[in-house]
Amino acid sequence: MSSGVKSLEEFSTPQGRASMKQVTEELSVLDDSYNASPDATLAALDLLGEMSAGTRIAVLGEMRELGAWSDELHKLVGRKAASAATHLIAVGEEGKKLLEAAADQGFPSAAMWLATSARDAQTTTQDIVSGTAGRCVVLAKGARFMHMERVPLGLSGTHVGCSLSVCTKYIHCQDCPQLKGE
Repeated sequence: MSSGVKSLEEFSTPQGRASMKQVTEELSVLDDSYNASPDATLAALDLLGEMSAGTRIAVLGEMRELGAWSDELHKLVGRKAASAATHLIAVGEEGKKLLEAAADQGFPSAAMWLATSARDAQTTTQDIVSGTAGRCVVLAKGARFMHMERVPLGLSGTHVGCSLSVCTKYIHCQDCPQLKGE
């Protein structure tokens, strides 16, 4: 076997970049929380939609730095989420546009939530997962500023002690001195 093939076999994606974690037998988390562009979010939703699970939860933080196209791009993602997820949690002010677009596609209002922070989204996600029987897959995706990694960290049993709704530190919460394991 060549060293290149061996390197590829041993390669794992960096934390928060399309990494799949099996939390329990019934719960998988697709952690693509590092950042979000519209194209990357649509691709992540495609992947979520292909997952074999009775419950597919999209936890989507707002996308940033989209300029005049922000409203339309958030709506585009909301329409896609309506076809890929069974539950939708939008995080941040721009998340309202995601939810409106999903509702316009017939997504049930009882399966949609607006969270003010990733930490709040993690709590809502945990409540959904706890009330679900069968296989469940959670996708966490959003702008770096939103710290969406708090969702997969929390679902994996690691509590982020920080109470900030958003954080101006552009570090992964895993590296934050306020992180506490539970």
